[in-house]
Amino acid sequence: MGSRVTDIALKLARTQHGIVGWEELREAGIPASTIQSRVDSSFLFPVFRGVYLVGRNSLSQDALLVASLKSAGEGAVLGGRSAATLWGLMRQVSPVDVYRPLGGVGRSSKLPVDGTNVRPFLLVHRSPGLPMRSVRTVRGIRVASVAATLLQVASLSAEETFHLGFLEADRLGLIDDEELSILACRTRGHRGGRRFREHAQARIPDIRRARSVLEAIYLDLRSQGVVPPAEVNVKVLGRESDLVWRDRSVIVELDGYEFHRGREAFENDAMRNNQLRASGWSVLRITWRMLNQRPKEVSKLILGVLGDKPIGLVPK
Repeated sequence: MGSRVTDIALKLARTQHGIVGWEELREAGIPASTIQSRVDSSFLFPVFRGVYLVGRNSLSQDALLVASLKSAGEGAVLGGRSAATLWGLMRQVSPVDVYRPLGGVGRSSKLPVDGTNVRPFLLVHRSPGLPMRSVRTVRGIRVASVAATLLQVASLSAEETFHLGFLEADRLGLIDDEELSILACRTRGHRGGRRFREHAQARIPDIRRARSVLEAIYLDLRSQGVVPPAEVNVKVLGRESDLVWRDRSVIVELDGYEFHRGREAFENDAMRNNQLRASGWSVLRITWRMLNQRPKEVSKLILGVLGDKPIGLVPK
């Protein structure tokens, strides 16, 4: 019986990040007394009541999440800060946020997470339930979609934490546009709803759309006769710039980090800016939010930087 129990437990745990449930073992024909004996012999390690880690006494992050869902019960979906962690938008070990139609009682893990002394707390949120279109499976774990996760995080986290998570989700290309729009229309009265709507409405578009807005501002200034002609989307020091006034040594560029390019590209932008300035260029960087929400200020910035630069030699 011993080897059979071992084989069954390992087989069940193989696709569940090392986790098995009491009911699963019973359905596989393992007597309750045998389950308890394998707990006593340190083969099954309790994580929550009726939920076990097989063969080891510390949890991987994914094992913790699977154990939390099993402990919460039928209909449970990982959400909130824990879902954001699974999606790679933030980092949090405790509490574990799980959403379930009937809610549930919170409880602490009996085992620590690998490399820590933390025994995470399981927080079961009562929720009417997510529509199927808002539930995903990541590494075998049922989790709220990114858009639904962000709506939950808006009500659970500080403004800056939510803001950075939203930007990271956008940068990674994880947001479903249609779902984001649907959720944004259904947030009235929802805690964190206003914050979520504002971010959804100000969402950063692709670089082409942003360029078209920047160019429209430039063309408007040109039509008024208040700025000299610029070169559009030309290379300077080996890389394309958005607006270039060579005779005034001025470059206007869109902020690279906000357009799905990542931190490494952002640091490359900073290095390039330093190289341009060392070569005599003045560089004005414009973000999408500035273009979208404060176009008049963008116009003033462009006029200001051009006005401060007399016509002179063109930098090499």
